[in-house]
Amino acid sequence: MKNWFKKNDRLLAGTILAGASVVGLVAPAAAQDAGVGDEIVVTGSRIPQANLQSVSPIQVVNDEEFKLQGTFEASNIINTLPQNFQTPGVDFSNTPNPLSTPGGLTTANLRGLGPQRTLVLVDGVRLGVGDVHSGNPNPGPNLDQIPGALVRRVEVVTGGASAAYGSDAVAGVINFIMMDNFEGLKVDAQYGFAQHKNDNEYIQGIVRGNGLPVPEEDVSGGENGDFNIVVGSNLADGRGNVTGYMGYHRQSPVTQAERDFSGCLLASIGTDFICANSSNSNSFTSLDTGNRFSQVGTQFLPWPNATSNPPPTFNSSPFQFLSRDDTRYSAGYFAHYDVNDHFSFYSQLNLMHDRSTLNVGPSALFQQNGVVSVNCDNPLLSAQQQTVLGCTDTSIIPDTDPLRPGNQGNASLIIGRRSIEGGPREFSFDHTSYRLVAGGRGEIVDGWNYDIYAQYYYTQVEQGYIGDLNKNNMFKALQVVQTAAGPQCKSQVDGTDTLCRPWNIFRDGGVTPEALAYIGTDAQAWGRGQQQVVSANINGDLGTFGIRSPAAEDGVALAVGTEYRREEGYFHADPIWASGALTGTGGALGVTDGSYDVIELFGETRIPIAQDKPFFQNLVVEAGYRFSDYSLAGETETYKLGLQWSPSEDLQFRGSFQHAVRAPNIIDLFAPLGVTNSAVLTTDPCAGPVPTATFEQCARTGVTLAQYNSGSIIPCPAGQCGVEQGGNPNVLPEAADTKSLGITFTPTFISGLVISVDWWDIDLEDVIGVVPANVAFNNCLLNNNPVFCNRITRTPQGFLFGDTIAGGGYIFTPGDNIASGHTAGVDVQASYTLRMGEMGSLSTLFNGSYIDKAAVKSDADTPEYDCAGLYGIVCAITPNWRHTMRVSWDSPWNVMASLQWRYIDGMLLDADSDQPVIGGACCDPIDHRMKSVSYFDLSGIWDINETVSLRAGANNVLDRSPQVSPGLGISGVGGPNAFPTYDLLGRTVFVGLTASF
Repeated sequence: MKNWFKKNDRLLAGTILAGASVVGLVAPAAAQDAGVGDEIVVTGSRIPQANLQSVSPIQVVNDEEFKLQGTFEASNIINTLPQNFQTPGVDFSNTPNPLSTPGGLTTANLRGLGPQRTLVLVDGVRLGVGDVHSGNPNPGPNLDQIPGALVRRVEVVTGGASAAYGSDAVAGVINFIMMDNFEGLKVDAQYGFAQHKNDNEYIQGIVRGNGLPVPEEDVSGGENGDFNIVVGSNLADGRGNVTGYMGYHRQSPVTQAERDFSGCLLASIGTDFICANSSNSNSFTSLDTGNRFSQVGTQFLPWPNATSNPPPTFNSSPFQFLSRDDTRYSAGYFAHYDVNDHFSFYSQLNLMHDRSTLNVGPSALFQQNGVVSVNCDNPLLSAQQQTVLGCTDTSIIPDTDPLRPGNQGNASLIIGRRSIEGGPREFSFDHTSYRLVAGGRGEIVDGWNYDIYAQYYYTQVEQGYIGDLNKNNMFKALQVVQTAAGPQCKSQVDGTDTLCRPWNIFRDGGVTPEALAYIGTDAQAWGRGQQQVVSANINGDLGTFGIRSPAAEDGVALAVGTEYRREEGYFHADPIWASGALTGTGGALGVTDGSYDVIELFGETRIPIAQDKPFFQNLVVEAGYRFSDYSLAGETETYKLGLQWSPSEDLQFRGSFQHAVRAPNIIDLFAPLGVTNSAVLTTDPCAGPVPTATFEQCARTGVTLAQYNSGSIIPCPAGQCGVEQGGNPNVLPEAADTKSLGITFTPTFISGLVISVDWWDIDLEDVIGVVPANVAFNNCLLNNNPVFCNRITRTPQGFLFGDTIAGGGYIFTPGDNIASGHTAGVDVQASYTLRMGEMGSLSTLFNGSYIDKAAVKSDADTPEYDCAGLYGIVCAITPNWRHTMRVSWDSPWNVMASLQWRYIDGMLLDADSDQPVIGGACCDPIDHRMKSVSYFDLSGIWDINETVSLRAGANNVLDRSPQVSPGLGISGVGGPNAFPTYDLLGRTVFVGLTASF
């Protein structure tokens, strides 16, 4: 087969530890990326070396993996790695939770420590934060900016790497090595779609039993396409090269209505699931009488009433997107020119514009929006409704309107009324980014080289919110009086708002288009982030001065340098969004505006102690140090120490210790305080006519005896209680100590076999984070912890939901250096190639990760809890074991066939664990344990001739449905009753064509 050995070598290198001795397998290809002789720079170190050996475990994913998985999306590749996590509410993906206010991007989350602790590089240069939305608590680089068609390979270092790269590399580093020496023209086109058989009869029965539509049995959609052009040319007899590219990506949405498991918001009750849906649909609660009603016809009848329109609870799922609608354009170039041995100029320019949209259910006057006053002589009220509201009772608030003296006063209500007449809401996200790198490198003297570069990175987001409602206008539209011209708003009569039109939600069909136009509104928000980097380093071989170990051939290598970085972020909304008048966004969207800079000095050394000696084929010590001076966070120090020992060519041992830091980012420091409602705490045990907590417990959280005995506290609507959150300019850098021990086995007596096992341990201190609202609330309720009790602010009525700081109804969850974490486990990688003569070769790649510990201590006074092997509202999804295994046959007929097995271990519900902070409720009869799941992907590549290559495949070829986890209480309100770690779309099919000239 054409390029038979080359193709096998690339496959063998894919997803195998670069710390293994795979010089003969990947070094020839990797050396083309180097700009200094035949040496390369391994991710995690700034010292060039002649092979891919490293003291830290490194996974390598080659460019062919993109083709075999049928994607040019960098996030899709990263998400298949067992070392990477997808957590709803933390990570962004192509299948996001549509209720998340920020969106339209994708992020990486190594070891489950958060996107803000995963550093992303492009050719060793830091990629800036992709979105500065103040509602994003875990900002990270946007992987959508990576041009997948230009990726040569991806190197992933798990564990701290701050000594080499500075802040954010606590969990690890993802380095995209780009193709910068292409010559010719390459055109690539790909088309794909999703296909699924809805065969969950149990869930379908639940959905159907609630009078909701069930999707068709066989569905297909989510069409997606990519078109990429790469053109390159060598310059001056190979002394330089310019490689340019243009890309187009289009992805059609899939709605939750197209999958049976997401047909409605599920909750678990006893041994069954139910459609929980949202109580913000047709609910009127009188604070004067304490009764709750639905509007039916022209009457108020006890809630819930099955005949009401809107229904007593509302199912938003059919309106919501399971995968986003996305259109992306990208372009750029990679260029270099060798002037002479002493100076080589290089430059990169990457441009991207991405527009993404997400649909959400119709907006509403939400119960969280606070107390609503309706005047008792409102002509829109029937006599029965006036009586039900107690409008003759002396408890009604007296009216002080001078235009209508002597009326009956106002009834005080909590209303949850879905605006079904207005249709769904739509979020749109426009991300535009560009990145310019320019630098020079070359030889100073023999054995010593320099590299100096500057980078400017800019990203902006324009966010639109279409189809929401104006709370202030709704309140005015419910204050209506009778005039000679018919019912009119009071504000129309007194001239304070002549545009007001009555909003008649007291009778079927009463809402007019004019009222909809008045209460409806759109909103916009804008943001930008900037990063400026200037870096310079010198590296060389002290062996040129005779500095080497007497037992080693290679000299001591050294790299020293300095770096300056400035980060800026600004985000603001239009007046209506900023004021908190929107009903569907969870509160006011404040201004984020801030910047900081840092000056750093770093150094690194690699010391060969012994080489080619008995029992010491190779013994190398590495050390590194970085000093950082932040304008806001102060001074930090990071350092590393590593050891490699190869007693023979067959065996290598390695170990490392790294002290890493993460300085607070723009959001950590400057995000404004605001109130939103979150499914992290779904239930107020002090609410309802029969509270599940005692009065003594409830009193700790701010409940009065009268409120408790009357049962007047309304439960948190839609399973979302209030939280107050935001940035803190006083937070300090967090720190992590990372340890790893590994062994690599490359037996010379079994050619083509590589096995690597690494133990890793990451211990975090002074973590910047928040105590989860449910943990904080339970620490007060159950343990009477004054720290957390002081953070609970109920409304005057005792409610634990709201949308303003002044109005109350929330748990304060500030960002601070309060937490610690400890995660540890073992990674296993293996590869083997079997040469089969005329039948080609068979290659096997295996990458597995075992998590032994994933512990969190939210503050000094709270016991530690460990999420390893658990799933749920606190732990999200943390399986003990995940792996991928790919078997590829490279046939003699120019065809490669490949089968991949992806496995996710089963897990226990966190609430059922024996850990008192998060568990102790064992055993949930339906959600107690999540089963393990296996996915199989089948693909092939056919090199038709020297010019044209065809590929096709199906991921999740058996169309395995995701594990169902109720959206209410486990996987999160707004989601599809499943975690995004699983395949949510079913079988995805693709076909692609590459033509090279």
